[in-house]
Amino acid sequence: MGLAASDTLIHSDLPGLKLISKGKVRDIYATSNPNYLLFVASDRISAYDVIMKNVREPHTPPRCWMNERTVTFRAFLERVGF
Repeated sequence: MGLAASDTLIHSDLPGLKLISKGKVRDIYATSNPNYLLFVASDRISAYDVIMKNVREPHTPPRCWMNERTVTFRAFLERVGF
């Protein structure tokens, strides 16, 4: 079973959840637990898909590069006590 164009997630709207941030490819919602956030990834195109391929290592998939950035950012947040 394939996906139809109508199955593409271009924007999110989750009634009952507070939208904290809306980005090019991810939306962030607050949850009922203050220790957790809900990240919703869409099928929108990101600069990382087009531009950042020239910044990362040539044979590193974009998601690996993004995961490395996430690990670095989370370590920073822990150091500053967030």
